[in-house]
Amino acid sequence: MEKIIEYTELYLYNNALVSKECLCMGVLFHDTTTGERRFNSIKNFNRLKAFNDDIDVDFVKAYLAGIKDEVETDMFYLNSDFTTSNFIKSFVGEMRFSDIVSCKTNDDDFIEKTTKLLLKQDFARHERLSRDEEIKIVKNLVKSSACNYSQKSLDGLYGDTINFNFIVGQYCVKIFDFKNRESIKKSIASVKTWSYNAGEMKKGGKYKTVFLYSISENINEKEFEIVKNILLENTEHVMELKDGVRFLIQESGQECAI
Repeated sequence: MEKIIEYTELYLYNNALVSKECLCMGVLFHDTTTGERRFNSIKNFNRLKAFNDDIDVDFVKAYLAGIKDEVETDMFYLNSDFTTSNFIKSFVGEMRFSDIVSCKTNDDDFIEKTTKLLLKQDFARHERLSRDEEIKIVKNLVKSSACNYSQKSLDGLYGDTINFNFIVGQYCVKIFDFKNRESIKKSIASVKTWSYNAGEMKKGGKYKTVFLYSISENINEKEFEIVKNILLENTEHVMELKDGVRFLIQESGQECAI
């Protein structure tokens, strides 16, 4: 059965007034077809301390547990007028929800898989989605929210064929998986090729390139910076997978509204 599920991410900002630096603390899901509501939050609080070593972890744990109780406890299900937009609008300041994303899906594991994508670092390696699973859920999230999605091949400037992972509106998307230091070294030649392809798209003027990547927390930052700078040579859109999903959904939504 096809369902419509809304989700929104709860972010903690280091400084609500001036900083864009943030950490995803949890994801609120609302199945508007069945009425099911779920709030999945972080469990690895070492990441929270690394993000802000002054924060009161016990307070945050209690705060997140309070949100979960309010969203999921049976008593609150008596409120048949629940809407995600009304629930999240009272969250302001350093901890607040993102814009709501609405997706159509037939996948019974949609909530679990999307949680593993958006809170990836909270899961042990053996629990995480595979690269193919990540790409599939990214495609499904974007496709269900976009008005102009395709997987067609594009022509290069010299009559060659360029195959991105997918295209949404004016954006052609290529996804990289940097598992470890060795994979970064091996990817240099491929990264240079794709940066060149992005240059061709730029010259053609019809498409903009978006490079998305998943990355291990144990990679060498200097070596990754080299790769990132190569990718940035011909596009300004280089971002982590979970951030790219939201960017593409927002951009495609704007195109649909025009």
